[in-house]
Amino acid sequence: MIDLFKGQSLKSITSINFGKVVDPRYNAGGDENPFLVGNIIQPTSSLTKIILPFAFDWNSLSIDVKQNLRVISLMFRDPYQPIPFNPIDFPNLRHVHTKPNRQGIFPDIPSCVNTITFLGPVSWRVIDTFSKANISTLRVRLYDLEKNLYLNKITSLKKLVLFSSSTTICQNQFNYFINDMGFDYYGSSLSIQSNTKKLIYIKRDSETNHSTITNNNNNNNNNNNYQIDQQQVVSTPTSINNNNNIILPNTIINKIIKMTWKLRERCTCVYEKETIQKWIKIGYDILKDEQELDRFNEMKNNCPTHFSHTQPYKPLTYDLKSSNRSKLQLGLINKDIFNYIAKNCFSIVDLEYHRENATQHIKNQYCVAFKHFTTIIGSSDQHFPRILLNIKDNHPHITKVILYNLDYLQDIIKLLPNLSSIDFSKPRTNSYGNIDITNLHKLKHLTKLDLTSAYFGDDSRLIDEIKDMPLKKLCLSNNFLYRKLPLWLKQSITKISASPFWGYLDQFPNIQHIVIDNRFSRDSSWCKLPNTVTKVTCTEEIGFLPHNKSVRKVILKTRWQENITGPFLFLKTLSSPQCSHVQTIIYCCPDTFQVPNDLFNDFKYQIDYSRTSLDDNKPQYLKLSRINQNPVSNQDSSSTDIFKRYCKIM
Repeated sequence: MIDLFKGQSLKSITSINFGKVVDPRYNAGGDENPFLVGNIIQPTSSLTKIILPFAFDWNSLSIDVKQNLRVISLMFRDPYQPIPFNPIDFPNLRHVHTKPNRQGIFPDIPSCVNTITFLGPVSWRVIDTFSKANISTLRVRLYDLEKNLYLNKITSLKKLVLFSSSTTICQNQFNYFINDMGFDYYGSSLSIQSNTKKLIYIKRDSETNHSTITNNNNNNNNNNNYQIDQQQVVSTPTSINNNNNIILPNTIINKIIKMTWKLRERCTCVYEKETIQKWIKIGYDILKDEQELDRFNEMKNNCPTHFSHTQPYKPLTYDLKSSNRSKLQLGLINKDIFNYIAKNCFSIVDLEYHRENATQHIKNQYCVAFKHFTTIIGSSDQHFPRILLNIKDNHPHITKVILYNLDYLQDIIKLLPNLSSIDFSKPRTNSYGNIDITNLHKLKHLTKLDLTSAYFGDDSRLIDEIKDMPLKKLCLSNNFLYRKLPLWLKQSITKISASPFWGYLDQFPNIQHIVIDNRFSRDSSWCKLPNTVTKVTCTEEIGFLPHNKSVRKVILKTRWQENITGPFLFLKTLSSPQCSHVQTIIYCCPDTFQVPNDLFNDFKYQIDYSRTSLDDNKPQYLKLSRINQNPVSNQDSSSTDIFKRYCKIM
């Protein structure tokens, strides 16, 4: 230990905590000073805190060290050997760690101390002694507090900090201090190293000292009556000074939180084309290039997902579990952000995984989910109607459903009147036969209806149901039904599904997005799209793209991977000069993937990010942008840089 502190390297250390160190010699009744502390502390040290597990003669330290110390440990020598201590020599002392000896006696507390960490049972005798001291903060283990303890006898006490080895705290523990002892719960934090939770309570009559704390001050402000209002308008100026920190209006902070939440779905630590070619050319010798490695680490640090990860990972290999873990970290910043995320960000719930226990999550105030969701993914079993009844308080807020079958469509129409989107494009099994679509017209807010996995034949029942609905997006498996739509609805629709034989598209003057089912078409080069179409979703065949210059974005959903490079051969086609109009590609794959090295010399696209999606069967999405596309404006670039720096700080 002495050798560790020799030289200049550790002179800048401000804190030493050996409070939990156990020495076998001490337990066996041997030397009570297993560390020669006096020898390792140099007069020129910067130490302000020294915590030891045994009694120590603080008078043995030099004058310079005594004057710097703010936190120390005060212990008794067993059985009755107090160590002389002169508080005058410690002018900055404010906090002591202490515990009783075997007879329950502990050292006298200097009058200059206002914070005590007590490492033993807090009995009536301890309370009586503390009431004679001038302490404002008491830090103690939760299980050391005796029941019905009258802490109010310590009239100077303003703050109570409880340590618990259990990460789950019961409600009755909150009620005891709040209702019986006159404290308000202020916040909590979790120490990963010691697996200990710290609970903070503030004396109710001292709240005025904390009333100026705002919702974006990164402490654990857990006032039970305080909630963030998404629409709150702050009347104060945008630059407010609080504790020397510039803060922002709530509306701006809420947008930053929501943007950060959404970007936690994405992995941006991917390489541009030039970097990949360089690494392929140099090989493993690239690991000797410190400058290149620094650039790689900087790329990872700017990723909104992996910026806090220290373990190795593969770029672009990113699953839903990692996404959710990264998102939920935001909810641990403080209670206000937790409430905002619960009310605004956790918007999608998959009922396939929350059947009978959905009610338990709803009633659990510490669960971030099931508080305010707008999208549900429908379970495919017979319990779905009962599950819907369990979440009846959320029915008015649900606007989107993704269904695995249509057996319970009537229950959905009856219970969810505010739906704006019904998606039946990703079923477990195709639905053929009789589908009850009656009362569909009662959904007055429905603008998107995707029934591509349901077959209706030439039956006009569906047309009769939707002819007066405000639909903007309508995807059907039977393309002939489009011809039967009324004229006003054809003019309103902006998205449809279509087969390669689309002789009716000119009837939709405002069509912008077409979903093409060309799984069984080997050649679509002859197909011509309306000039209004700027976005296409398709499967494998993309021969029609060179002849349709209006298309700017392509979403390519593969159903299987024939071999390692097969799914990426489309990049060669799109990289040709004939496809220069395609600026953005979203590649959807049923499994994680890596772009083959031999393709980077051919294609003209760079990888923007990889992401996962909760509401699709495709676990992995890859976004690519054409390298020669128009540069981003200075304003957008500046905003991106600011946000990346913000994500890195958080």
